[in-house]
Amino acid sequence: AINVTFKNRNVLKGFENFETGIRYTFEGVASGAQVYRSEELSASAALIFPQTLFPFNTGIKRSLNRYNPKTRITSSYTYINRPDYYERGNLRGSFVYTWQKGLYHFYSFSPIDISIVNTIRQYQLLKDNLDTWRENGNPLQYAFQRAYISNINGFYTYNDFFPGVNKHSKYFNFTAESGG
Repeated sequence: AINVTFKNRNVLKGFENFETGIRYTFEGVASGAQVYRSEELSASAALIFPQTLFPFNTGIKRSLNRYNPKTRITSSYTYINRPDYYERGNLRGSFVYTWQKGLYHFYSFSPIDISIVNTIRQYQLLKDNLDTWRENGNPLQYAFQRAYISNINGFYTYNDFFPGVNKHSKYFNFTAESGG
């Protein structure tokens, strides 16, 4: 894999950060005399604001300011090529709020997380396999149809680990998500 990332701090002169990256991955798996390969190319961009952006009223914003709030707006596109099987694209956008209460408590809430998945091309080998699987009751063919996926999610993390400190630490993560 090759990964290139660029960060620009204070991009809008209000302590906002801009991050963008490109990643290319090549994978090969040998199985007998056959080699299955895949390629993935993804590009992403994010703008991180050091505050809670709308739609909260000023009272809520003021109370959240004690917790080091951030708002992250992200978009990405991923292209996957599995020769002899399929080519697929995934366009994603998200809007994420994060807070940190003290040193140990971390919160994240994403009211908007949207993906559009499109199988650009299906090769004959995949089509033949899908037909066989469908005849046997396997619904995998639905995974290769165009899809619009939206969800809302959030998490809470407790972590009292400090590098270099010799003590028992605790880590707890709770995640909730609803989508489809």
